[in-house]
Amino acid sequence: MPATCHRDALPATIPGADAPGVVAGPALLDALSRGEAPPAGAEVVVVLCGGEAGLACARALRQRGLAVTVVCRRAPESPPACAEALAAAQREGIAVEACAEPAEVIRRGGKVRWLRLTRAGPPGPSAIPAIPAANDFVLPADLVVLGGDGT
Repeated sequence: MPATCHRDALPATIPGADAPGVVAGPALLDALSRGEAPPAGAEVVVVLCGGEAGLACARALRQRGLAVTVVCRRAPESPPACAEALAAAQREGIAVEACAEPAEVIRRGGKVRWLRLTRAGPPGPSAIPAIPAANDFVLPADLVVLGGDGT
């Protein structure tokens, strides 16, 4: 793991976010831009944030051969997760999960292995409250990147 990627500064609002393999996006992007390698053992990455910071991290990791999925809370057409930027990321081989909220970082053997998410409907008056269990899904991940712009 690059020395600049400290878990200490990450918010603990997601259960399990203190696990090895959960890193801050801005610190990781800074390390990658200096030519440092992605964290050791990282192959399958979930980036939590569809905004500029998250997409920059996702692209940098994808360019280094990692499998990357971007998870954003908003629908693709909603700023800052604009449809054009997400479509460009998809053309680069990055998967996109829109309208999803992180629920839990799941560990096995002390390391990140999966990220449990809850599908959220697009905001608005027609949104029907969802049954959480019916909307939960899991993505494999050995690296979870917390983006920096709150999406």
